[in-house]
Amino acid sequence: MEQIDDRVRAWLDELGARPGKAVSTGQALRSWFTLWCATPREVGDHDRRRHVLEGWVTSIRDKLDPPDRIEITAPCPVCGHEFVTTGLLPGENPADAERVRALNGFGREKAGESFALCAACDAVWSGGQRMRDLAVQIDIVARRQCDSRLAGVRCELSRHKRDRHEAVMPWTGVREIWRAADADQPEQEAEAR
Repeated sequence: MEQIDDRVRAWLDELGARPGKAVSTGQALRSWFTLWCATPREVGDHDRRRHVLEGWVTSIRDKLDPPDRIEITAPCPVCGHEFVTTGLLPGENPADAERVRALNGFGREKAGESFALCAACDAVWSGGQRMRDLAVQIDIVARRQCDSRLAGVRCELSRHKRDRHEAVMPWTGVREIWRAADADQPEQEAEAR
């Protein structure tokens, strides 16, 4: 909430207003909106501000009702990182750091609002179609890695080894969101009509 308060106060400052310390974030936001509506704006400023405000709504909703977090066991198809180190601030003990999956899916009630995020490069895939695109990208990378590992090896794998090989394909997490997006597709098509 401090980030929202700081941003709103900075926006008010840009318009020449200085709210007092006792002014709540809600009051400051209403004051900013009133002044902003009365001030000439640059082209595109409306969209930029709307995007920030929508992000705040999502952030607040996520704090009150967090989306389901699904670790995706594949490396990010953009940056190639599979893990990132978190929880380490400058001057802290490196032993306190935690290695977590870089790529995570966040499922929401409506699949169109689901998204995946790479903690290493900040790449985002949002909505059902983008989630399907991510699954395809992961599959392409995994197949290339698999093909390069099996190059020159006779592919006469026993059923056990073949099943084990398929089990390590890094689809975990993406499949669940992809299925949810496919299940949500008829609703989206009906809404579009």
